[in-house]
Amino acid sequence: MEWDGILKATGRERFARLRQALRDRRSAAADALSAEYSSCGSKWKGRYECGSPGCPDCRRRMGSREGARAVRAFTGADNEDLGLLTLVHAATLDVEEIGDLQRKSHDVMRKRIGTLRSPCSPFNGFAANGWFEVDAVSAEHMAYLFPQRRQLLEELAIPLRYSDPTWIVTSHSIVYLNGMPLAEVKKSLSTMWELPSQMDLRGLRDWNRVEDNLEGIAGYATKFCCTVELKADVEGGKVFMPWPMNWEADLCAWMNSYQRDTRELLRFSIGQARVPVEPASVPLIEPMPFTWSIS
Repeated sequence: MEWDGILKATGRERFARLRQALRDRRSAAADALSAEYSSCGSKWKGRYECGSPGCPDCRRRMGSREGARAVRAFTGADNEDLGLLTLVHAATLDVEEIGDLQRKSHDVMRKRIGTLRSPCSPFNGFAANGWFEVDAVSAEHMAYLFPQRRQLLEELAIPLRYSDPTWIVTSHSIVYLNGMPLAEVKKSLSTMWELPSQMDLRGLRDWNRVEDNLEGIAGYATKFCCTVELKADVEGGKVFMPWPMNWEADLCAWMNSYQRDTRELLRFSIGQARVPVEPASVPLIEPMPFTWSIS
C-alpha cells in the first residue's frame, strides 16, 4: 500500500500540506476554500474565521464551542441521565452526495425514535444532540481493518474502490435517557439498527464531572482527524493511518461549498416529544442551535 503522508504530523504541517493539495486540485471549490484559508485570521482585523474543520485554529475553536453548547443544552443532567450513541449510517463514492446522506440519516433516526414513542412511553422524554462525522476507506484498507469493522462494511454492502475513497456517514450523539436504564434503551435501539457494530450506546464516565464528559464528547465528535484505524502487528494494537491528502482536500472543499458554516452542516438534534407531562417529571432538554433540529 502506498500512503500519502507520515503517521504523525503537527497541525501546522498537516494544514500546509492540505493547502498545497487544494492548489493542486485546481477546481472552483478548492480555489474558494484556499481563499477562505488566506482570509482566516487576517480579514476583519484578524477576527475573520473560515469555519473549516481543515483549519487547525477553527477546528480547535469548533470543539471548544460545541462543548460549551452541549453543557448548556444538558444543564441539570447528571452522568447517569446521559449516554453516548454512535451510529454508522450509510456510504457513498461521491463526495457531493454526503449532504443528502446526512439528511436522510437524520430523518431515519428521527422516525425510528418516533416508533418507540406513545402517550405513556418514557421515550417521549428521550432527546439527542449530536454531530455527523465523515469517515473514509478504500479497498486496500479492508485486509487491515479490525474484524468487526470489516464485517460491518461488508454487511452494509458499502461500495469500495482502490485508491479512491468511500465516504462513510457516522454520527455521535449525547442522548438524554429520561430515567430509562441504559441496557433497556440499548435493547430498544438495537432493534432499529440490527447489524453488529452498527450501533453503540454507552454510559458516560462516572468518575468525571458531567461537564467534562460533555466537552470531551463534543471534542471527540468534531475531531476531524482524517485517519483510518487499522490493526497493528502487536496483538490488540492499532495504527491511525492518515488519509491521502487529496481526500482531505476534496472533503474540506465540498464542505465549504455546501454550507458556509461547517458547524451547522455537522450538527443535528432530536427533541423530546410534545406530549402532556407532569411539569417536574421530564426535564426540558434544550436542543443546540442546529440547522436540522426536529422535534
